[in-house]
Amino acid sequence: MWKPRDDFVMTRTMRGAGLRREESGVTAIHRFLKDESGATAIEYGLIAALISIAVITGALAVGGSLGDLYTMVSSKVTGAIP
Repeated sequence: MWKPRDDFVMTRTMRGAGLRREESGVTAIHRFLKDESGATAIEYGLIAALISIAVITGALAVGGSLGDLYTMVSSKVTGAIP
């Protein structure tokens, strides 16, 4: 029966398309410190949150005056119908 060597551990890559050799602890830490993909995801999340806050604030500000406009138009339309 085939058995892998102790110093050679196969792990899946992020894409899951292949296998790669496991790296040493120092190399893994160095690669982790250079990796900025998590920071990019957090930045996109913050941007999406700020945009949603701006949209909600704008909708609340315009919502009241828009409701008044529809009420005015509705009263004029119902007043114009004999």
